Amino acid sequence: LLQKIDKYFPNNNNNNNTPSLFQPLNPTTHKPTCSSTDVTNMIHAFSKAVPSSSSSSETRMSPRAGWLFRSEEGYRLDALPRERFEMFLDDAERYLSLYRDGPFFCGCSFSAADIVWAPLLERYAFQLPLFYSGLEPRGGSSEKNNSSNNSNRWPLLKDWYNA
Repeated sequence: LLQKIDKYFPNNNNNNNTPSLFQPLNPTTHKPTCSSTDVTNMIHAFSKAVPSSSSSSETRMSPRAGWLFRSEEGYRLDALPRERFEMFLDDAERYLSLYRDGPFFCGCSFSAADIVWAPLLERYAFQLPLFYSGLEPRGGSSEKNNSSNNSNRWPLLKDWYNA
């Protein structure tokens, strides 16, 4: 769908029209910030990073709370382990570190990768602090038991939320 939108609204570089979602340009230099292959790889990485409900039965299916709760009988109202959410946020941080000239997945340019990662990152920013005290993706922290050694675990993710 995003590729069709990108094709329907092309960036023809006249009058700074709609930027490409798959080959974003630096707003100052008008040169590509990352390749379409890189954007596509970050989109595919999202699919691998989210806790799966289809292949591993790690999470239970839910239209309102997918990728949050365990699938095992007797634990269906329990959230996934804290470490599973931290792994997902670590993956987001790693991909955000690939292009350091701005807060987005392609640095200074918003791309299709941001569109794909945004819904779950926004959901987790609200829901994870309710499950686990100190797990604050929007604030960049993963404090356990009020210790401050992880207080800035995801600084790039924090910048992404603030952008």
